[in-house]
Amino acid sequence: MITRYLTLFGIEKMKSNVLLIENLTKSFRFQDEPYKSIKQLFVDFIKGKKTKEKTFTVLKNINLKIQEGEIVGLIGLNGAGKSTLLKLIAGILYPDSGQIKVNGSVVPLIELGAGFHPEFSGFENIFLNGMVLGLSKKEVEERLQWIIDFSELKDFINRPLKCYSSGMQLRLGFSIAASIEANLFLVDESLAVGDYTFIQKCLARIIELQKKGCSFLIASHDLTTLETLAHRCIWLHKGEVKLEGEAQNVIRSYTSQPY
Repeated sequence: MITRYLTLFGIEKMKSNVLLIENLTKSFRFQDEPYKSIKQLFVDFIKGKKTKEKTFTVLKNINLKIQEGEIVGLIGLNGAGKSTLLKLIAGILYPDSGQIKVNGSVVPLIELGAGFHPEFSGFENIFLNGMVLGLSKKEVEERLQWIIDFSELKDFINRPLKCYSSGMQLRLGFSIAASIEANLFLVDESLAVGDYTFIQKCLARIIELQKKGCSFLIASHDLTTLETLAHRCIWLHKGEVKLEGEAQNVIRSYTSQPY
């Protein structure tokens, strides 16, 4: 009723934040010089010699906001921190400082097929991977036929996964994740999961979910796809947000820079 009156007066319903990131920083520590042998490691331990460590800051003071039903692209050179940011949001990694607030459920399409067992059939791996994503057995059963049809792997679904090509495994992984209507999807180069026809099918599914209110944060080097798909783009450079705004404008600035 409230939404109806707002529409009559030309006022759109306020969209809530699905993701809010404030002052996020993440660093990794590594040895300055790797040990050449176990013997050297043992001798240094006996002598009480401390190893020299270096700190590499991957993300620096990141602030990000994504609203309900919004598709946001994440671009930048390799090593800019895109995958690390997605893993932090997914809870795979933990930040050194800052806050990550997610309103609702998150489905990471970061490493498609993670948790698959090569000896199990595609059918069995649907249940295995579905439970990894937080689905119950009943929920997987309700989505089962949709997943098989979407993946187009009906003729192979009862064969062991070790017989699948890498592209077939990615198809299955994407289909399982795409069967869920989560509040936020995290996508890391998962759009390149097959031939042109299947990729278009995946993009159509993303748009379908977006219209239902699902949000997406997509890290990709496929700038053409992001330019047409994303509402906004965020350009990460050396762990910092260099530019944020309308997708076409950010991509134009990104591609015009000499590297």
